[in-house]
Amino acid sequence: MKDPTPDQPGIRISAPPAYRDHDDPARWSTRTAEAPMASYACSCGQTGHATGTSKVQALVSEYGEHTATCEGR
Repeated sequence: MKDPTPDQPGIRISAPPAYRDHDDPARWSTRTAEAPMASYACSCGQTGHATGTSKVQALVSEYGEHTATCEGR
């Protein structure tokens, strides 16, 4: 899936599952989980990208605030 663009606005969030099944071998792996990532674009041209839980949460809030007040191009 592609990141949003001003021509195709929206938000995209990619995050690993918070819970793994007890029998999932990856649950017992020592490898670290992938960090969540997010990107957004508005038709007015504003964009944003974030990696990491707290940064993604902040980006989602930023996107919500922006779309609530943005009048487009």
